[in-house]
Amino acid sequence: MPSGQMKERSAYYSAKHHLHGYKPEISVLRNGQAINGTNHYPGSEADIKIFRHNAEFHLQHLLKSNKDTELVDEGPLRDKYLEKWMVLADKGYRGLAEAFRAVTPFKKPRMGNLTIEQVNTND
Repeated sequence: MPSGQMKERSAYYSAKHHLHGYKPEISVLRNGQAINGTNHYPGSEADIKIFRHNAEFHLQHLLKSNKDTELVDEGPLRDKYLEKWMVLADKGYRGLAEAFRAVTPFKKPRMGNLTIEQVNTND
């Protein structure tokens, strides 16, 4: 646990994991190869905020090369982002599709359920 007063330590507390610590963002290709790791951020920092801090890297590496544009791309949001590859992210990145070609799982609505199609898409 970080030393110092409670107020100083609270920035490092991750409510998701119920622990104090740091968190980095690791960018991984589909084959599992890590291509980037950020500096660490306090555990309380939102995943999407870390991604946005690292936007320059993502924008550069999601850009399709001339050769890539010849490949078949039937993924979501392809019409909006013709020259970009897609990011698959977890629920911590909801809202990322406003600036990136990002796909996140459907989140169950409060007091509701996902449709069968949404459940199947999440799987």
